[in-house]
Amino acid sequence: MSTLGLPYATASSELTSPVSTAVTPDQALASTVEATTDWRRGWQAVLDSKLIEWGRNPSLLEDEDLVPPSAEALGAAGRLALTLRDAGMLPPTRVVPVGDGGIAFELRRGAHCETLAIDTNGSIEYIVYKNDRLMSRERLL
Repeated sequence: MSTLGLPYATASSELTSPVSTAVTPDQALASTVEATTDWRRGWQAVLDSKLIEWGRNPSLLEDEDLVPPSAEALGAAGRLALTLRDAGMLPPTRVVPVGDGGIAFELRRGAHCETLAIDTNGSIEYIVYKNDRLMSRERLL
């Protein structure tokens, strides 16, 4: 999940052309308050308007002919969202019920797409696509 990270920001206004090095990890050494607030707000929206709401009112998804997410999937998705939020990862661009009782978090940037697919039993799979071609697939839990 190395590409899921905060936007880079610098603390110095005099820096005009940043230099990339192998010393700095994928996380920014410094980030703006706005970036921190925005990603935390994004994760809170995932938790509040999607996961909690689907758990409270599964009938919302029945109109779409979807099997609502299972309790195990909702629990795993909530724990995953909190873990990724606290690690400073960007929130997903989409959170969708998979249709068979699972949930998918998707982060898409241009031709690159990363998906965390949470199965009905709570297991998680990390999938990376580039130009809509499968690049890697790994079971996390």
